[in-house]
Amino acid sequence: MTDLRPALRPPLTAATAVRSRLPTPGRTRWQPLRLGLVNLYRFDDETFAFEDGRLLLRGNNGTGKSRVLALTVPFLFDGQMEPHRVEPDGDTAKRIEWNLLLGRHDDRLGYAWMELGRRTEPGGLHDEGDADEVRFVTIGCGLRATAGKGAPKRWFFVTDQRIGDDLFLIADAGHALTRDRLIEAIGDRGQVLDTATDYRRVLDRTLFGLGEHRYEALVDLLVQLRRPQLSRQLDESLLSEALSEALPPLPTAVISDVADAFRALDDDRDQLAGYQAALAATDTFLTAYRSYGQVAARRRASAVTRANSRYERLRAQVRDAERRRDDADGEVARLEAQREKLVDAERAAGVEVRTLESSPEMEAARELDAARARAAELAAAAEARADDLARAEQEAAYRADERERADRRAATSRSDVTEAARAAHAAARASGLAATHQRTLGPLPLPDVRDEQAVTSARREVEHGVARTQRAAEHLVTLDQQVLGLAGELATVRGRLDERTSELDRARDAAEDAGTALGEARAATAHALHGWADRLTVLAGIDPASVAESIESWDGDGPGPVTDAADRALAEVREHTTRRLADLDAELRITAATRAETSAQRDEVAAGIAIPPPVPHTRDPHARAERTGAPLWRLVDVAPIVAAAEAAGYEAGLEAAGLLDAWVTPDGTLVDADDTVLLPTDTPPRPDGGLASVL
Repeated sequence: MTDLRPALRPPLTAATAVRSRLPTPGRTRWQPLRLGLVNLYRFDDETFAFEDGRLLLRGNNGTGKSRVLALTVPFLFDGQMEPHRVEPDGDTAKRIEWNLLLGRHDDRLGYAWMELGRRTEPGGLHDEGDADEVRFVTIGCGLRATAGKGAPKRWFFVTDQRIGDDLFLIADAGHALTRDRLIEAIGDRGQVLDTATDYRRVLDRTLFGLGEHRYEALVDLLVQLRRPQLSRQLDESLLSEALSEALPPLPTAVISDVADAFRALDDDRDQLAGYQAALAATDTFLTAYRSYGQVAARRRASAVTRANSRYERLRAQVRDAERRRDDADGEVARLEAQREKLVDAERAAGVEVRTLESSPEMEAARELDAARARAAELAAAAEARADDLARAEQEAAYRADERERADRRAATSRSDVTEAARAAHAAARASGLAATHQRTLGPLPLPDVRDEQAVTSARREVEHGVARTQRAAEHLVTLDQQVLGLAGELATVRGRLDERTSELDRARDAAEDAGTALGEARAATAHALHGWADRLTVLAGIDPASVAESIESWDGDGPGPVTDAADRALAEVREHTTRRLADLDAELRITAATRAETSAQRDEVAAGIAIPPPVPHTRDPHARAERTGAPLWRLVDVAPIVAAAEAAGYEAGLEAAGLLDAWVTPDGTLVDADDTVLLPTDTPPRPDGGLASVL
């Protein structure tokens, strides 16, 4: 694990040194170079460098290896903050705001970033100074969490600047850049985005060019492969699906061929599915509607069924009367035939009697007697037959009366059947069964129908139609009840709507009052702000006009403009105070060192120890170690006529002229060395004595 800790913004003279420490890409494809965390987890400002696109994280449990993985890859390519997307183990209890607050911060702002690079020309490494051959892209996400406010605010950035070179996420005051300060720092060299969707679109366009669907598949694949202990819980189906989604789409020509090959099958399948759905819907409808029609028709066709029952009873009576009439006609015909036979027999007997009476033979007489006896018998039989004929005539008259009564009853039945058929037709038309009634009873020759099977079939069809109509009527009644219930609910809902409208009006009035109160409060705050700013002595850097403008546009989210301005002014004061304290500490240390040195010199002077003047920077301190001679300050002393107060001035003047420590050789020769040497001269002394008068 490589650790690069870039300092705060370096001075301009160190830019070349900083740039030389940054890694450079060695491939023509994008490869990761560095990633870093600012104020995330336990990392204040941590940078990890890749080696040829690879990164190895090693350390004991709890050192933050999993945190680095969770907060960088694939989070920086995904942009989503859901725990199942951020956490390697998918634990939904781990919220991303915890990485900022850690349970001990109230408000914290941090960054996660990654730097990628590539060479625009194939071949080995090139000089980084050639900007036409090396390209860099830095991507990152800024997060700001506040205790008790849930998920943190986030923003994303994509730029060609490099962290630690021409972009710094930590300001001079030591705190992370806000979103506005980041926009100013990036300028026109990148973009700052607020949504993950726009951020992924820019990343895809800048780095991959895959398209929205394939880019999402790539990120999903990274999430799948990032899971810990993948080989122990490997799901081949999910992995295969993820890899398949990451593959490029099939060519259009292949898809067209396959579509043409399966188009007919798909059409048939869709058509079959439509038929099946229609059949299922029809069966469902018929099942419900059949029961409904039966009940409704049974209720509406009671008049038809009563008329049909009466018609059946009358038709049975007509058939019985016709049968008895036919029997009476047959008996009358038999009796008429028997009477004709008796009349013929009587006529023959009379002829025979007359023949016998005219015959002279005895035998003829006997025959005559026999004929008379037979005639008597025949007469008796004729009388009996006459009685039978009378009875038959009486029976025929009775049968004729019965037939007349039956005809009258049949006529009455026909009239009743006709009236019942008319009533049934009217009832069918009123109940919506006119077509069924006409179709079933039309072929029957009412009122003289004699086909029992046709009547039974017609009765069955009418009953079915009546049942269907009855079910339909019941369904209509149910729908009518539902309509009445819904009408009541509609009235209730309208009443609630009126109540909510009234509440809305009251809320709008309250909002207007609150807006007026807010404006007054803002004006009062701005007035109080000006008075407060005039009384400030330490935080004098606050501009009340700009803070007042910020108050006018503040929506109440996050720290207030006054707090923010005070924090910034306090940070500037603290920064200035810190620098001043550092300068004072340095001056104090220098003063202490000078004081210690002066005290030591004072002690040496008090002890009579000669203190040599400081060695010039141009001379080696050990150059005089083996040289004969001595410095001037060891060879001379101040003349007794010089006051002690003036002696220091002469010594300082000699030191300033470089003569106090000048080297004097025993023979007065010049020394071939980088040193100051005094040589004897023949120049006569000055009239005023010069140095000779004081030394």
